[in-house]
This record gives sequence, structure tokens and C-alpha cells, in this order.
Amino acid sequence: MIYAKFHTNSGERIKYHKSSFVWQGIKFAKTINKPFIGWIIGNGKKINFWRDSWATCTPLREHIDLPNHIWKLCTAKVSDFINSDGWNVPSNISLTFLAMGVDITSIPCNPNDEDIQILNPDIHGEFSVKNVFESTHNRLDTAWWWKFTWLKCLHPGLSGFAWQLINQILPTDELIQRKGIQLMSICNHCGCTAKMADHLFFECTKAKVLWNWTISTFNLAGVSEHESRKQILDKSKALSLYLNDLWITMVFSVSYWLWNVRNKFRFDERKLSIREIQNRVLREIDNNAKMSKHGMYNTAFELQVIKALSVD
Repeated sequence: MIYAKFHTNSGERIKYHKSSFVWQGIKFAKTINKPFIGWIIGNGKKINFWRDSWATCTPLREHIDLPNHIWKLCTAKVSDFINSDGWNVPSNISLTFLAMGVDITSIPCNPNDEDIQILNPDIHGEFSVKNVFESTHNRLDTAWWWKFTWLKCLHPGLSGFAWQLINQILPTDELIQRKGIQLMSICNHCGCTAKMADHLFFECTKAKVLWNWTISTFNLAGVSEHESRKQILDKSKALSLYLNDLWITMVFSVSYWLWNVRNKFRFDERKLSIREIQNRVLREIDNNAKMSKHGMYNTAFELQVIKALSVD
């Protein structure tokens, strides 16, 4: 029923909207699982000749370049090429199959049985959620940021902010204006007219002072608005895992307090000095450092960093 609701009579997916709570998930899963679906051919009545993977690992349609209006006329079932004795394929179609390296007469079919859809990765061809997961989970791209935003040493509140920051969904003036809302944009730190989030987090005078303090503490290369978040977070890779945790925490804490102080001034008319922001960042680092399970190298440099951050 779901298939019939969201496909045309020719087997094409509909181009207009129909409301459904489950179709979006089915459509997503169907695309991923398509290469793993196969058929045991019986009478061929259930199998679309052009759109199902029954002769090769991909549908025949993907091997042939035709305009869409012609594909709408291609509604044949595999049963149209099977009679009571077995295969009954016209010579021109048989030659086309041979050109693709497929001898159609070597594919078993049983006109007296129904078709059976199978899952190829399973040895018995049986469908199960476990088999589908094992065959498809490696195909999905892993977001680069998850190992930074969900560190065990990060407080959930800071993790949530980091996730919003990296995915660029903080309600900045720039994002609000992009939604069509007219808004006067001004930097609440320095008073400059600025529309870009890069100004708030990197270019503003207060932001530059905080980033210079951050990199000097860890003795790392400077932070620039031209660098990606990943490049900034990866700057501490040569340090111990514990200092890596502290660096990532400090990067997110500086960004968090730049954002938080901006909101405090805008909505509460309360302005914090750079020293007050630094104290809040150090407090944030100390609280989060207690949750880190990693070790450090205990070199003079790393001990110096620990002292500068006032970490117990």
C-alpha cells in the first residue's frame, strides 16, 4: 500500500507531496538498501523488469540512458518474458543482456512459483533489522565534529552550545536576517556595525584579545577567522590527551562566553570586562577538567599550562 501511494503506475516515485509520518524514513532507507535487495525469480509477476535488481546488482534502467517521458512507458514485468516453459525473451533484448555480460537464460526461474524478495548480505536471504544495519551503517558519513562536541570532559551545557556553534544554528543577527527578518545588526562588544558571526567570534577587538590569550597559554599558532572550526580544534594534536581536552574546552568556553556576554549586554544591559570573561572561562575549564580521564606528559611546558589555567 505504501509503495502504491507514493509511486505512479509506471513505477516512478511521485513528484508531489503526500503527507505521511513514515514515508520520509522509508524513502531514506530504500536508497541505502537498494544495492542489497535481490530476487529469487518465480513467475516474475512481482518484479519490475526495468527498475528492480533481478538480472544484475543494479536495475537495468541505470544501464540505459533514455528520456523520462519514455521511461514512463516502460512498465513491463519480468513475467512478460516468461512462459510455462521458462524464459521467452526476444533476441534483441537477449543480445542487450549479453552486451552487459549477462546470459539471461542462465538465470533460474520457476513459472509455477511466486517471486521471493531477498536481502543479499544474508546467507539465507532473510530480512532482519540486524542484517540491514550491518550492511549499511558503514555507508553513512560520520560527522567530524562529534568527537569534539561529545567529549566526556565537557559539561552537557557546553556540549550543547558547541553543537549549535559548529552546525551554525545559533540565532545570530546574520541567521535571523537570512530568515527575512529586518534587524539592525551591531556588535555588542565593540559597537561596530557587523552582520557576520565571524566578527563576533574572531574579528571583534575583545575576541582577538581572548584568542591571543588562549593561544599564548598553549603556545600554539594563532587563531584566524579563515580557519575552519576543525583546524582550530586540531591545533593541540601534538600535546597530551589531557591538554587536548583542556584546549578543546577552552576553545568552546571562549566562544560560549563571547556569545553569552553579547546576550547579557543586549538583553540585560550588563557589560563584562575582558578580565571577567577570562575568569569565567578559567572556571569553566576547571569544572570540565575534573571530568577528563586522560593523562598528561608531565613536562615542564604542560605543567606550566596547567598552572596558567589554574586547574586543580
